[in-house]
Amino acid sequence: MDLFLEGGFAMPFITLFGLAAFVAAILHAAFARRWSFILGIANVPVPLLVGVAGWVYGRMMVAEAIAWGDGFAPEIAEVGYAEARIPLIFGAMVFFVCLIPFAVGIARQVRRLTPR
Repeated sequence: MDLFLEGGFAMPFITLFGLAAFVAAILHAAFARRWSFILGIANVPVPLLVGVAGWVYGRMMVAEAIAWGDGFAPEIAEVGYAEARIPLIFGAMVFFVCLIPFAVGIARQVRRLTPR
């Protein structure tokens, strides 16, 4: 829970969009149709993109804090950059969890469309 709080504003958005991406990936794995492919392509990378945005925002805030903290710059940088990576790592984990069922759906769709 502490990591979720340390991750900042992006963490609830990663969770919300990750849930939507997981549902889209499961739908594509179950149906393997064109509409589910488009739904998956539109939703699966979103948690990773939000994680990257949270990481960039966190790094900007750390750079601003370093500018204000004259004598504590190395300590601020070390702790701040570690906390700024949390949304990036969480977004990447959610992305790869959603990518697995989406890839299963792609394999099923290719197998279904391939002539035998």
